[in-house]
Amino acid sequence: MNPKYMGLVVLLVIVLILLFYGGFGRSATIYSNQCSIPSCPSGYTSVDTYCDESKQKCYRECEKQLSGYCGNYGSWSYKSKECSNYGVGGSCTTPHFYESSDKCYQFYAKTTVNYPLTLNGAIRVKATNSWDTEYSGCVGYTPVSVSTSVYNYGRGSDGSSRTASGSYSSCGSNAVTSATKIKTQFYYRTASVVEEVDTTTKSCSYDCNTNKDCGTDGYIGSPSCKDNNAYQMFRTYKCLDYVCSYSDLDTLKESCLYGCLNGVCGVLEEIDFYRFSENQCNQISILESEKTINDYSTLAECQVNIIGEDIIAPPDPSPSGFSKFISSIINWLKNIFSTIFGIATITGSQIVEPNTIQTYQIDLSAPIPDSDWSDGTYQVQYANWALIDSSGNIIQEGTWEKINGKYQKSVTITTPSNIDDFALLGMITQFDITFNEATGQWTTSEERIVNKEAIDLKTKYTIEEPEVPFAGGFGGFIGTIINWLKGIWQSIFG
Repeated sequence: MNPKYMGLVVLLVIVLILLFYGGFGRSATIYSNQCSIPSCPSGYTSVDTYCDESKQKCYRECEKQLSGYCGNYGSWSYKSKECSNYGVGGSCTTPHFYESSDKCYQFYAKTTVNYPLTLNGAIRVKATNSWDTEYSGCVGYTPVSVSTSVYNYGRGSDGSSRTASGSYSSCGSNAVTSATKIKTQFYYRTASVVEEVDTTTKSCSYDCNTNKDCGTDGYIGSPSCKDNNAYQMFRTYKCLDYVCSYSDLDTLKESCLYGCLNGVCGVLEEIDFYRFSENQCNQISILESEKTINDYSTLAECQVNIIGEDIIAPPDPSPSGFSKFISSIINWLKNIFSTIFGIATITGSQIVEPNTIQTYQIDLSAPIPDSDWSDGTYQVQYANWALIDSSGNIIQEGTWEKINGKYQKSVTITTPSNIDDFALLGMITQFDITFNEATGQWTTSEERIVNKEAIDLKTKYTIEEPEVPFAGGFGGFIGTIINWLKGIWQSIFG
């Protein structure tokens, strides 16, 4: 053989070996019982055993031969037999057909009778085989044919024979003549048997072949101090009988000359840090143990804390007044008018007479605002009270006051002269102010409500006992009864 082709053949053999043992995921070594694989189920035969190191499992392949199934059937064929010169009845049987076990079969039988009719003559025709019989009925025409149903027999048996038979008999008032012919046909078609094998796999798992399969030895957890030295847990992995295990041992990691703190050995060398103090960053050299929360490893980390010297105190914005917020809280106020009971933050009489002086106590609170503007943020709170009618008109109001999270106020009002529902409202608003480093200016947010409470005041007159007038005497009625008296005298003295 040409050495060139010999080299190609050897290379091809090597590639096939590599594919078989490694390329398909199977172990590069022969199956070595790394775990106990279950036996094949009853009726199955073990055909292969192997291990897959990538999945750490071993397998047993089992097979069982099945009876197979029928493929596609071909066209119909038939065996035929023709018989003649019968009288009033006769029969005819086809030659034998022999089955084969490697094929599947479908059958049916057909009988045809052709005869001259005498007057009013009729016959009955029958087709039959071992599984079915069909009759034509008593008919008076020619020819007469009848077929059985198709029998789906399936896989055949070696040497079994099949035939079909046909017959006829006279019926009606007249018999057929002796010139009658009868033909019987045995139809069949075949399909190949497709063999099947059922395959199943049994498996078992194993952990490892070597210690490295279980993990990498090394320190776990965090170091700690023991006997003024640094210790840490060290984990060691083992593969024993293809099963992984490990053991942990608290191990000396570092011997410390200057003591141990939080698992780290102390040092005496001074280290350079940047200390933040009085809005400045200055470099210092200190021991690691002397480091404070204001000491940073780099200048950039320290300078983050510096506030620019050009930041000036922000101006306090002026409150907008109740008119800014009435439209946004009017529906909430209308619910207050239907409230029967007061609330704990505003106390005082709720049903009062018009034009009377009333006193109420308001006690509201909100989160304390951020008053330290040195970090570039600042908040301002204001509070006030107002008396508002049911249409949202402000009847009376106090003076806006700057507060620090609390508004406690004793309020004296003169109740309106008209009969109506009124709401006594207490409210705290807040501005959020931020320093813009790009422009050097303070930016003020929209004023917002941070707390509000109200109670319903109803003006009503008190029902008092009426004053009873004195009687006027007879003088007030004499003119009314004088004519009545005259009528009485006339009737007496007539």
